[in-house]
Amino acid sequence: MNGLHRGGKERRFIQLLRYLTERNLAEIEVALMSEESAYPEYNDLQIRTHFLVRKSTKDVRVFQALYHLCREFQPGIIHTWDVMTTVYALPVAKLVHAKLVNGMITDAPLKIYRWSEMFLWSRLTFAFSDVIVANSYAGLHAYNVPPSRSVCIHSAFDRRRTIGLQDPETIRKRLGVHTSKVVGMVGIFSGRKDFTTFVLAAQVVCQAFDDVTFLAIGGGPTLDSVRELVDLVNKERILFPGWQTGIESIVNIFDIGVLSSFSEGASNSILEYMALAKPVIATDVGGTAEIVIDKVTGLLVPGRDVQALASAILSLLTKPEQACAMGMQGKARVADVFTIEGMGSRYLKLYSDL
Repeated sequence: MNGLHRGGKERRFIQLLRYLTERNLAEIEVALMSEESAYPEYNDLQIRTHFLVRKSTKDVRVFQALYHLCREFQPGIIHTWDVMTTVYALPVAKLVHAKLVNGMITDAPLKIYRWSEMFLWSRLTFAFSDVIVANSYAGLHAYNVPPSRSVCIHSAFDRRRTIGLQDPETIRKRLGVHTSKVVGMVGIFSGRKDFTTFVLAAQVVCQAFDDVTFLAIGGGPTLDSVRELVDLVNKERILFPGWQTGIESIVNIFDIGVLSSFSEGASNSILEYMALAKPVIATDVGGTAEIVIDKVTGLLVPGRDVQALASAILSLLTKPEQACAMGMQGKARVADVFTIEGMGSRYLKLYSDL
């Protein structure tokens, strides 16, 4: 794994490790290429961890360190979670006769340009991987993974994350929310997340509905440029709290959870919204339709369409009974389909089959 940065892939990684260690199902050692960690709970797992920190983008010393580690540990399976760790692990797996589980696919782009870096790495690594696993069928399709070696294992939500939530009024006061309705989006301000469309749609809604606050939760390189899109009149109703801990307590005050994206695998944010019984409005890209059932657990809208997103938000704000019913359907769907036990058992079967 590149590192335990903020993101759905990293949370999925930790959830799987917890599932395996709590049940004593595997002997595990973890190699990380960064000492940065946004998940202090990882330390509670007490897994032997090796930091193979890169000095440059393609640092050959990481390959050497990983090879010596695997010579000592003798793993039967090496499971990688991103592009560069797969590139480093591929020759190592062959040298130590380990099976390689390639987990680099976490998105589902509309188009992968031939001869782009991602295209070249995928073609190289897929050819020598024993299994390519993605968190959406859309991701496998987008990368044209050979069916004989492709596996989809969806992300999951840990029910324990909803225990001990903070008082909603305390959260509202801390974030400066003074309206009865709250619409929120959680994500990283870069890459696949389209906060621009979210903020522009929020301004349209604010003109028509005066009792709603929008929360754009997260941080990243495009945060400042997106914040500048907000008109002065809306500054108190479109808020940017930055990175937040205890995200479950914040989502709990939402009336609607939004995810506007350019590309998506299986979003962790959407699972958080649904697990907390919030109706979802999301861009219909990638694997989102594998999670959200349109007009049942939420609404799917076209990408980069400000008016469509604004109309969907207004529809649910003005139909609270429908919104509540969608939220409850979403909660039931997560409890039935996207469980840690289900995700963990599928990974365990994958390992066992190898």
